[in-house]
This record gives sequence, C-alpha cells and structure tokens, in this order.
Amino acid sequence: MAQLNACDVQSIKNDSQFMNFPRKGVGMSGKFGASSMVSILAYTTIFLMPSPINVDWAIPARYKRTTVLNRAKAFSAKTIALTFDDGPDPKVTPLILDILKKNNVKATFFVLGKAAKRHPMLLRRIAAEGHAIGNHSWTHGKVKTKDQAVWELIRTNQAVTFATGNCPTVFRPPYGIQDGEYAAQAKAMGMASVLWTAIDGDTVTKSPEKMLAYVGTPKSGEIILCHDGPGKSATPPMVSLLVAKLKKKGYEFATVPELLGTWDKHLALLEQNERVVLKQPSRLIAMQRSESK
Repeated sequence: MAQLNACDVQSIKNDSQFMNFPRKGVGMSGKFGASSMVSILAYTTIFLMPSPINVDWAIPARYKRTTVLNRAKAFSAKTIALTFDDGPDPKVTPLILDILKKNNVKATFFVLGKAAKRHPMLLRRIAAEGHAIGNHSWTHGKVKTKDQAVWELIRTNQAVTFATGNCPTVFRPPYGIQDGEYAAQAKAMGMASVLWTAIDGDTVTKSPEKMLAYVGTPKSGEIILCHDGPGKSATPPMVSLLVAKLKKKGYEFATVPELLGTWDKHLALLEQNERVVLKQPSRLIAMQRSESK
C-alpha cells in the first residue's frame, strides 16, 4: 500500500483502507464510505473554506515518520518549545494567546479534533499569530484498531486544514503512548510523533507557582508540556510567570516545527564534523608514508 498522507484528499480516495470508516460519532449507522467523506470534504473545501493563512509548519525529513522523544544531541542553544494540549478552549486558549502575543512568544498547540471543529476561529487566530498547530487525535481516547486511529487523525487534520488552510505536520499521542495505533498511523502519514521533555505539573496541581516549580529551569532544546483544555484556568498565569522568568534568563521560544528545523541544522553540522574527524587518520597515514619515502 502507498504511504498515507492525511491531508491529501486524492490519496485517501484512492486507498482501499479508507473505504470502510466506522460511523460511530457521526450520527449514522453502518459503514462510512470514503467516497462520501471525500465528496463532503471537497465540497466544503471549494465553497466554504476560508482563505489560507500563510504559515510554515514544514519539518525536516529526518523527523518525518519518527518519534521525537529526546532533545537533540549536544544542542546548546537556549531555545525551547512551549506546547499546549487538549484545546482549543474558548476560555483558556485566548488568555494564553494574549500572553504569548504580548511577549512575542511562539508556541505549538496540539488540538483535539472535536474541539477544533467547534472553534475554527480560534484555530485561525492561533495560526495567524505565528503559532503551529499539531494533531492530538479527535477524542483523546484509547483506540484499539488501526481504522479508528486513521479515522480520528484524518478528521482532526481536516478540521485544522478547513480552519487555517494548512495541515499539521506534528502529532502528539494521547497519554504519551509511543507505541499505540495513534502514533503508528500518524507516522505512517508522514507526521512526527512528538512527546515532551518537561512538564508543568498541571495534572497534579492548580497552583501557577507550583506548576512553575515543576518546569524549573529548562535545558537547551526542551519541549515543555502544558494544557489549554477545559478547566485549565491556572495555565495562563503560569505561562505569564514562565515566559517572564525564561526571557530574563535569555531563553528564546520556537514552535515545534521551528525547533526541529534548528535541531536538524545542528545535527547536520555535527555529522559533517564527525565525517571530517573520521577522515583525519587516513590522511595522517598517507602523509607519514609519503614522508618515509
């Protein structure tokens, strides 16, 4: 079977895998035909889709179809990525966006498809203000089958694409499950499955100060997990405290795609230097042989 592309309507239409979608969750019974899904998407894209927002969510080839779990080797730049899961939420997300805009900070929002569908204008604001949007599944459930995972990933990517004109390139698996169907199918579609290297502790405390302590002082290249879903009212004040603290220490902020791009350039330079070092012994031997003649 050809490699999947969750935002390529034609590849979905031509792939037999998508010919039988479960109709659970779309208000119908029986099987959901991919041709119907493609027809609806094509119609809404042509007649209803707002103008695309100019963004750059591209990721380097080395990270496509991979799991991003650790910081890049020997990365020393004081650049970190703030990430927010489970939104967008009409109460929490705008407050976070206000803080980020005020401080000229870019972040990445891993959205749930069902929330993205309800709040497309929030997605447009996220993208228009320079942030990246990632896929966090449709329901945040614990899917057990390949078909369920594919269906949720496609629906979520389509919700983001409909709202912004751009398709996510990064995915975060619910509960951070690295080896489940969500992550496997996201990578099969060409996305990077991105975990985190630090957390704000918002699942165990509602105190912004304690959440800030959970983060501590990040290492270079850290990916920080926060949440902007319903009820996460402590996240905005924590973000305000964290941004002020880190800016004072000279940190810069990047979206996940931007950070992966920076890592890629850094690793490419390391690899180039390693190749040069490996060539040195053979050159020395050749010089010694030449001198001994």
